[in-house]
Formats: sequence, structure tokens, C-alpha cells
Amino acid sequence: MHRNVGSKKALDRRYNELYHKQHRHLVSHGLYPGFKVKEKQAMGEIWTIADANNVYAFFHINQTDELETNKALLIYDLIFNQDYDVNVLAEVLMCFLRQNFYGQNIYIRIEDYFKGGKQLISAMQHKHVYTSVSMLKKDLSDINKKYLRSDVKIRQFTVNKDEELFSALYYEIFKDISPVFSKEKIMKWVEAWVNLSTFDPDLYLFAECEQKPVGLVAIEINVESAGTGHLYEIGVVKAFRGCGIAPLLFHNCVGKSIEKGAKRLLLRVRVSNIIAHRFFLNYGFKDLYKRDYFCLL
Repeated sequence: MHRNVGSKKALDRRYNELYHKQHRHLVSHGLYPGFKVKEKQAMGEIWTIADANNVYAFFHINQTDELETNKALLIYDLIFNQDYDVNVLAEVLMCFLRQNFYGQNIYIRIEDYFKGGKQLISAMQHKHVYTSVSMLKKDLSDINKKYLRSDVKIRQFTVNKDEELFSALYYEIFKDISPVFSKEKIMKWVEAWVNLSTFDPDLYLFAECEQKPVGLVAIEINVESAGTGHLYEIGVVKAFRGCGIAPLLFHNCVGKSIEKGAKRLLLRVRVSNIIAHRFFLNYGFKDLYKRDYFCLL
């Protein structure tokens, strides 16, 4: 995590690694050295706010279609040196965005562990979009895989066969959550997910009732992060909600994750999705931090 960059010396070392392509107060860094991505995979840029002597801040810039029907610009993962004036940095950042991305819709994501976040966003013209909360369950051992229902079948994802089904079901379940969701967009997301190195079809599951798919769950495990699983999605179509299918999917997928070495599980849920948030709290998840998304005006 970029917020773990600590002392001024560490920031200065990072500054010396930058590509020295000047843009007024900003220096393009591109990708961190050693950061590996597949060809054709979307890549964000990491920028700094700096002068000739000091680095004051880092932030990511990336194109996203999560917040709009068309792609928009997202500013995120801001990290600041302790010795800074947030109002000055906000002015520099807005100057940079106006000069380089004029005419584009720009969003900014602020995590609540960033102490100057509220002051930074208050110095810009903005509109709040939504808030999400990241949740963590440190110990999965109390989740029993043997959660059964005789009328519901759980089956795993089949590569080169279920991509379209997963996309259509995803859209049907989550279309009311965001107006920017479309079948075409979700299909592109699913195509990208199944090509990730962390993709495991054993952890992408369907729930079927009377041979009809009615729910899904997707978990990925990052083996490099000491057995941390990331629950991407879990959901049930409206007509089958409230009858135990979500717990069935959850128990089965977590059980499989434990078998594959997962020790803890991380997820993110919108604060406005009260039912989902309560569902995970009941399973022992704890809130870690919140993310606020704003549209810059």
C-alpha cells in the first residue's frame, strides 16, 4: 500500500526513481519499478507533487468505467508527506488536472485513514458520489462448509463456457445498485477477471434452483499476501433473496478458500447496502476503513 511509504528519506528515494518528465509541479513516475502487468492490461500512472528539493505527495491516476457509462478519470491512493499544506496541494492538483485533462469527468477517492482528506476535498468543488467500507475477517475457522440445502445446487464456474452466464446473472443481481452497470460493461469485466493470474474457477460459484441460476459468489486468493482472500461479489436474484441462498454460497466458497490456503477474507461493500453490511457483520467481519468517492466539478 502506498500509504506505508514512511519517512522523508523513503519519499526522497522514491523521488530519485521517478522518470524526470516535468509537468509544472508534477513529475510523471509511470509504473513502480518491478511492478508486473500483463500485456493489454489497463495500467494506471503514479504521479508526485514535487519541487526541486522535496516530494510532497503521491497519487494514482487511472481511467475507469466503474463510475460512469463511459470512461472517466479517477484520482486515488493519495499519500502525503507530513510537512505539507493541504490547501496548497489541492490548488496544485486542480491546476494540473485542468491543464492536462480539461473536458474529462474527474473523480477522486478519499480513504478515511488519510487525515487531510476532508480538508483536501473541501478545498475543491465536488459532489459526493457514494461511500464504501472495507471489511476484514481475520479467522475463517468458524465458518462451516457443511451448510446444506437439498433444493439448491452449488456448482463451480466452467472456463470458456460460463462467462456469458456469469455476466448476465451479475447484471440481473446488481443492476439496481449502480445506474452505470450494463450487460456489455460487465461482460468486459468478467473477461478481464478470468484472465487474471489469481483467477480460480473453483472459487467462482453458481447457486442453481430447479436448474436455473439464481445466485453467484466470487473469491480470489492472493498467495503473496499470506493467504488473504478477496471476496469480489456475492448476490442472489431478487425473487430468491431472504431464503438462505446467500449463506449457502458464502459457506461453500469460504470452505473451498480455506482448503486452498486462505486464512482471512477481505471485502468491500457500499455503506448504503445495509442488508449486505449487516450480513458480513453477523459473520464476524470488522470494518477497516471507508472510501468516499467524489466527482470534481
